[in-house]
Amino acid sequence: KLKLNFDRVEYKKLYDRHIFFFKNREIFKTEFTLYSFPTIGKRSIKEGIVIDSLDDIAANKFFSLFDRNEIKDKIDLYFLFKNGFSIKKLRRITEKKFDFIIDAISTGNTLARCLKADFTAVKLIKPINKEEWEEIFTVQIKSLIGNFLI
Repeated sequence: KLKLNFDRVEYKKLYDRHIFFFKNREIFKTEFTLYSFPTIGKRSIKEGIVIDSLDDIAANKFFSLFDRNEIKDKIDLYFLFKNGFSIKKLRRITEKKFDFIIDAISTGNTLARCLKADFTAVKLIKPINKEEWEEIFTVQIKSLIGNFLI
């Protein structure tokens, strides 16, 4: 807490989530979750902290969108798309990790919920252009066309 220049640190546990609040004039929130599923990539260790591979983090994040509808997950997904991930890859690695089939209709519905994002409740480190946001999610939704069985 001193090294990071925060006055206090608070900890809360919510189900499988370990949430830390670092406080001074502002609040920095971070959380850790341990999934009891096998990893799909190689973990690394930095300063004594075990870190999942980017594919594992992406699969965890994508899977969480089906369970909850939080802005932080939508923002993370946006940056994954912006940095080269596709919905096809996210579905593939998530299905591999969780041994769970993610159908195109559920995926499209989940992505459509992301189009309606309200950023007022979060402080963004990197700015998000709303038009770019909508374009990125629309492109991913459209890429699902042809994956629907009728």
